[in-house]
Amino acid sequence: MPSVKKMSRKQIERGLRLYPPFLGAGIKVLRIADDFLTIDVKMGLRFWNKTGVGTHFGGSLYAMCDPFFMLILIKTLGSNYLVWDKAAAIRFKKPGTGTVWATFQISQARVAEIRTETDFYGRSEPQFLALVKDDEGNVIAEVDKVLVVKRKDRIVLTGDAMVANAGISAFSGVTTGPGLEDKTQGRSEHDFKRLALDFPSKKTAWVFPEAEQICPTSPRCELPIAICSLLP
Repeated sequence: MPSVKKMSRKQIERGLRLYPPFLGAGIKVLRIADDFLTIDVKMGLRFWNKTGVGTHFGGSLYAMCDPFFMLILIKTLGSNYLVWDKAAAIRFKKPGTGTVWATFQISQARVAEIRTETDFYGRSEPQFLALVKDDEGNVIAEVDKVLVVKRKDRIVLTGDAMVANAGISAFSGVTTGPGLEDKTQGRSEHDFKRLALDFPSKKTAWVFPEAEQICPTSPRCELPIAICSLLP
């Protein structure tokens, strides 16, 4: 199958429906949204893809969830980013004895958050959960996915560029430099200042302040996980 990076939505849909591993497992991609943020998949139970006890093969239940979060991010983050699967886990909740369904969806706000975190640190490891359900809405399996997102150029954006990249129209009051990664060493959450900007997911943006602008009040330091979790 050709690289999906340059393929249109219809080309990807057609290619995945004819993809031999999916054909053999009975997996069918029903719909890819125009904005690539939602993908619907189903898998019917046939004589050639069921186990000896009449249920779906566990490997096929995972296969129907394998590439889709990665595909969404590849198509929505853009050509400056590398996206790979890092880890996965599946939990079987009950036997699948008929057609099963799964929907894979990432919000535009979550995509923007991943892009901003990757720009800030050079990489991100977003986690997602997919639910495989039967015709009655019962959960057949849960699939955890961990992805790795990196910038191709390995450059961490400055504050102005990071905010502009997130679609924020105004940026003022704090300056940042290209050595942003190094400045996080030895700093606490009080070394960050909250800016009232129209940030895609949290309505606020956090950037590294100059020394004299350090926030002294801890109750106001509600850092987003993307930054707080990576602090020393």
